[in-house]
Amino acid sequence: MAEHRHVADCGERVLLTVPQLEATSSPYRELMALCKGLTRRGFRLDVCSLRPNGSDITGSQLAAMGVGWFVARFRPAEYGLSGWLEFLKYRRVIRGRGRYAIHHSLDFTSMPLEAWSSPSFADHFLFTQRSMNRNGYRWALKARARRAGVVVGISEGVCGYLRSLQVAPSKIRRVYNGFHLSVPQGVKAAVPGILCVAHLQRGKRQIDLIRAVARVRERQSDIMLRLVGEAYDTEYEHQLRLECRRLSLEKHVQFLGRRTDVPALLAQSSILVSCSETEALGTSIIEAMKVGVPVVSSRAEGPSEFLVHQENAWLVDTGDVAGFAEGILNLLENETLRQRLVDRARATAERLFSPEPMVEAYAAIYRELLARGCASDRKCQTLRGAS
Repeated sequence: MAEHRHVADCGERVLLTVPQLEATSSPYRELMALCKGLTRRGFRLDVCSLRPNGSDITGSQLAAMGVGWFVARFRPAEYGLSGWLEFLKYRRVIRGRGRYAIHHSLDFTSMPLEAWSSPSFADHFLFTQRSMNRNGYRWALKARARRAGVVVGISEGVCGYLRSLQVAPSKIRRVYNGFHLSVPQGVKAAVPGILCVAHLQRGKRQIDLIRAVARVRERQSDIMLRLVGEAYDTEYEHQLRLECRRLSLEKHVQFLGRRTDVPALLAQSSILVSCSETEALGTSIIEAMKVGVPVVSSRAEGPSEFLVHQENAWLVDTGDVAGFAEGILNLLENETLRQRLVDRARATAERLFSPEPMVEAYAAIYRELLARGCASDRKCQTLRGAS
């Protein structure tokens, strides 16, 4: 099994668990920012990946930062006998690496098995809730939260959802995701291009955008819409394609599927549009803000935390097709408005979604947990004073 041990042996031991190490999958960028920043703040990290995806490249990057890494199935692929036996085997692998002070899960699942097993190899467990748990189980997430010393929500909306599950408010912290984004240079759209990055699901409401594009086309005849996202709901994808046909938009709408080059696609686009009913945060919106692409967004709870209408984005009520068309046309035809939104959006992204504030917030949470667990120890008394 591929793995890498620590280069240095100093600082409090922290285990970060992630679904995979692919550079194009979440939470790769946040993980790399944490590894780089936390090692500079006196923590000694290991990364455990559920799957080997991406370990050939990301593993060497982690090793260069002095971060240990290994692959182990910290939750079973299935919950039959073979899955449980596999889980027990890999739990022994994790325990064999020695005891950790902190176990921080960045896994997306709501299932509590990882939290239940954490005390066998770590003193403190916390996890980052990165979604609104739409496809998960409320009971499972509640059980997971009960086992955690801290539960981090990536937005106020997620934190509100956690409170609705009766997670103790004293456990909940809000930490925005922070990351750097390399921006392709010298790329321009040949025609006015709209980009939407969201899995094809009914709650993402791409059908509203298709109908809005039909209205925009009355004034912008060469408009092009690119839909990026996996078809999680194939029946809904079929409905979207039928709607394109009904509105004579077959040549103006492209279904690109899952893509790994979203920053490059953004650089080729004139506007990013999000029509979702709800978002935990809105990563593609933040990417557009960093790249310098103006945003038209629904007033979903996640993006509404940092987007202000006609200040750093154009906001529309969910389901308002005419409103989306108006926003798109205003940004295509009013360069002064467009540039103002772009400049202020970039400043917002720099202030809220840079790696440094995220890393410092997690470092403070780690110090808090360590101080809780060893208040009588002189070393931890010193650590508490440093926080």
